[in-house]
Amino acid sequence: MKILIVDENLDKRIEICKLLNTKPENFKVFDAEDFNSAIDIAETKEPDLFFLNMDIDSSATSRFIYQIRNKPKKSIFILYSKEPKNAVHAFDYGAQDFLIESFNKQRFYKSIDKVMLIREYLKLSDQSFGNLKLNAQVPIILKSLPVKLGNKTMFIKVNTIKYIIADRYYAEIYTKDKKHVIRESLTKLFQLLQEDYFFRIHRSYIININFLQEIIHSEKSELDVRMEDGKLLHVSRSHRKSFAEKLAI
Repeated sequence: MKILIVDENLDKRIEICKLLNTKPENFKVFDAEDFNSAIDIAETKEPDLFFLNMDIDSSATSRFIYQIRNKPKKSIFILYSKEPKNAVHAFDYGAQDFLIESFNKQRFYKSIDKVMLIREYLKLSDQSFGNLKLNAQVPIILKSLPVKLGNKTMFIKVNTIKYIIADRYYAEIYTKDKKHVIRESLTKLFQLLQEDYFFRIHRSYIININFLQEIIHSEKSELDVRMEDGKLLHVSRSHRKSFAEKLAI
């Protein structure tokens, strides 16, 4: 993945480079001290991800994003600032994430990991990055989930997914009329399925509560769910409390 850092502060550009270099992925990183230089680099190198310092000039930041958005290549923007209040402006400008300039390492790496995960899926689909947000308040929402089948890619409507069951290295996705098997972890799938109606009830199960028929309580405080198609799934002890709280049961 190609990354362009735009910041007038050389030390800050070096700091971001060092953080990126600790990741195992093979990033190709470019940097610019202003938006004029950044435009030239963007034209020739076509970065996938932009790190932009909003404190340089907020209006210039907005114009720069607008210019890049008008190009055919889909790009992701992570904006950062010393001022937390600038988060609102960052998302108004079309950024996918916002970071405080002091850069909490855990938060920084989480943002990078999620960017890579979303690119992995959206490069197969026709959805635009422009309306995607990576912060907790504005979750990523995919309308379709791309699934590779041989030399073809089909798209499963997210709202038709009833439940997903892990089977070793594979995930079995059950929809209204079919079962799809893909080589993917439930953790990655759950990160993508951010709609409120998806719940992780077990390390091996994700359910869509719109297809939930009943919840079964046992005498030993065990909890199971029965789906509309009759499938019975167990709610693990580690997920029981959060599941019950979300459903107010």
